[in-house]
Amino acid sequence: MSLNVLLVTMSGMTMWKELRISDDLQQDDEACKLHHPFMVRGMMSTWKQPSGYFLSHSTIKPKVLHRVLITLLKSCNPWTSHKKQISGDRTFNNCSMFRNIGVTIDKPYFIHLESDILVMVDPRIY
Repeated sequence: MSLNVLLVTMSGMTMWKELRISDDLQQDDEACKLHHPFMVRGMMSTWKQPSGYFLSHSTIKPKVLHRVLITLLKSCNPWTSHKKQISGDRTFNNCSMFRNIGVTIDKPYFIHLESDILVMVDPRIY
């Protein structure tokens, strides 16, 4: 999904997604069932840069996801000038995290380090 960041002269977004580890990898699911890649990518160009990768036995709770998100935003700060947007899918944990940081339909953003960060939620497609 997405966290958008403006890198010096380039607009970008950070994406995250919770993915189940494939049985084809023959991974021991006692230790790890899910991986959570985070990536900064261009909004108006095609560049990409990994920014974090986490492994877990179960889904990330909303409070933990919020801490990870803020940590990634802070770690981007030295090489970014303006953060612009985050975006995630409509999983329960993402929606709960968005509510916890004060995002509503009427106020689809939150403030981080004096910057408004717009929250875009991917539409559900059935």
